Amino acid sequence: MSSKYLGNIGLGREASAWADRTYGCVYKLFDLKLDSENRASMGLKLQIQGRPPDEVEVIQQPAVLGDILDKICLLHEAGACPTEIIGLSKDGKYLIVKQPRCKAYDDFDKDQELAVKAMNGVAPKGSYGNELWVFYAEHRVWLLSDLHKGNIRRLPDGSATIIDALIGELPDYYLKHHPKLHEAAVKAKALALGEVVPPDDPFYNVDDDDL
Repeated sequence: MSSKYLGNIGLGREASAWADRTYGCVYKLFDLKLDSENRASMGLKLQIQGRPPDEVEVIQQPAVLGDILDKICLLHEAGACPTEIIGLSKDGKYLIVKQPRCKAYDDFDKDQELAVKAMNGVAPKGSYGNELWVFYAEHRVWLLSDLHKGNIRRLPDGSATIIDALIGELPDYYLKHHPKLHEAAVKAKALALGEVVPPDDPFYNVDDDDL
């Protein structure tokens, strides 16, 4: 691919990025891929699996167009980098989105923390196979991961932001049977709604007979 007006600034696992330096914006092209069995996918998503509370892990799975559209809208709503959906290319092989052109982070650990805070994200205690947070949007809680150095940036006003991430559904089953995920979800929801964040409840989902 080439352009007289845009400069290629990177190729990630999900999309290629093209900068319009004149207007200070970036276009990202999510491309349609086919696997060995001719199944189509576009990008990646998170999936939680295993039996709670001790055998739970979060893995990355191929996504489809609908998953990527949901991700873009949810991240935008929750407070990540503002993103506009432009549409599909004429051949249907690329989903095109537009974002403001961001600067590099100043201090990765600090900026990652600030970027997650802007989304009201909460890191659940425990191990899940990947570094993990949860956030609240569209009346439910979502998984959030893949916040590596390439995905943490600063907006033109200097505020830290997430320009890309992987998300996935957090089913009610895990909220009901995994106390640490439930605790993080309750906090994330309270933060997103501007409510008082409840204190930790060490006795959540513990039978009275076990106390």
